[in-house]
Amino acid sequence: MKALYVESSALGRAFLHGDHEAHAALHSAARGRAAFTSELTRAELLRALHRPRAREGRDRSEAEAKIARALRQMDLVPVGGEILRRVGESFPREYLGTLDAIHLATALHLSAQDVITDLVVLTRDARVRENAMALRLKVA
Repeated sequence: MKALYVESSALGRAFLHGDHEAHAALHSAARGRAAFTSELTRAELLRALHRPRAREGRDRSEAEAKIARALRQMDLVPVGGEILRRVGESFPREYLGTLDAIHLATALHLSAQDVITDLVVLTRDARVRENAMALRLKVA
């Protein structure tokens, strides 16, 4: 199966910041692929709604609805023991924050699954992108 791992920065830019380029990239990358994201993504996006900049001119309930609709289109990957063990190991481009490491460890976990033959990571975060490429993951 072809799969897409959607890191939280891509969803945040598309649905919280109204970045049309990020929204288009999400739809383009998802074509013909099963979409996945970490359970962490939901928490990150909902927390982002509390930032002062995110509240300016935005209807919180509308933003929450957009997030919910987007996440319903994806399989949420639990942050379990295997993923957390990988988070504690080194990454090619340090320093990498814990949340970014969870996303990369989740993408690595998915890429190791026998049923996934082709995984692409969609991110708008430069550090996640650099690490994903250094880990030989495809990036969009």
